[in-house]
Amino acid sequence: MRILAADLGYSSIKVAGTGTKPFKFPSAVALKPQLGSVASKIESYNFGGLDYLVGEEALRFSSGVGGRSEDFSVAFAPLFIAKAIEEMRKGMGRGYVPDILVVSVAVDEYSKEITVPLPEGGKESGIKSKLLEKRLREFEVNGEVFKFEEVVVLPQGKGIWIDVGEPEDALIIDIGFNTTDVLRIEDGKIVYSTGGKIGVLNLASYLKDYLANQGIKVGDKVVKPEISTEKAEKVIREGYLKVRGKKVPLEDILPIETLKNLLISRVFGIIEENRALITALDELGEVIVAGGGGYFVPQNYKEYQIKIPSEPEFSNVRGFLKFVENQL
Repeated sequence: MRILAADLGYSSIKVAGTGTKPFKFPSAVALKPQLGSVASKIESYNFGGLDYLVGEEALRFSSGVGGRSEDFSVAFAPLFIAKAIEEMRKGMGRGYVPDILVVSVAVDEYSKEITVPLPEGGKESGIKSKLLEKRLREFEVNGEVFKFEEVVVLPQGKGIWIDVGEPEDALIIDIGFNTTDVLRIEDGKIVYSTGGKIGVLNLASYLKDYLANQGIKVGDKVVKPEISTEKAEKVIREGYLKVRGKKVPLEDILPIETLKNLLISRVFGIIEENRALITALDELGEVIVAGGGGYFVPQNYKEYQIKIPSEPEFSNVRGFLKFVENQL
């Protein structure tokens, strides 16, 4: 039984499959540009009669549209899954197709009513998790029809809990690019969950404004680069900013601890405004933090001990994979 798990994030799509190492690609989509002979060499995906670039290619050859809106991951989910399967085939063979597909939705968006403008035309309205499951049940990309035995949609954060061994009592914080999900686990069950629009995007916005206002010293001059939020996120991810042909380390622009404390203070703002979560913190003392934001979190904050799994951005998909494997 072949399982494919995909965490459909606002910044990147994280993927894990049976017998393979997790990988990711940007959650970016763009119509394929007319580039002459170069265009024929670019990997593209035909969906709804149009040719799209997905992931890195969308960013490299076009001003790709990233997943910043709640409907984006639902609208383009077939393209993201087709891209994930294509990447899997590079190691598993051309005949690879998963039997079971597991995907995710942010906790506070899981049961939310949304209206999705579809790239192939028209709109669909309904609960986000249900729309996503329906959209992925069967679709066609590049003339190939994809149909799975089962499509499972899970709330983000649950995978982290499973990945770290399903502790009986825990507070799970999943910090993504645009959202943070918080789950309270009690006696091995999710008893409370909440979320908010806080994530690595906040750090990117802060860095963008800092560069425009304070600037950085290059040689004997102060340069004030004006960069986009997407570019700032890339600087945070890669650890440097290229200025006048030189790679300036992020640490030379802003202390990493400044960014870490900024993010964790905003995340804990969600918790400290919630009586149920504050009670959980007082009882547990240890908090499990994962997601892409896990790389930018200090090991301790105030009196709390923070546990971060290895490669925290892949914690959800590793857990989703285990979840289905345990059901078989």
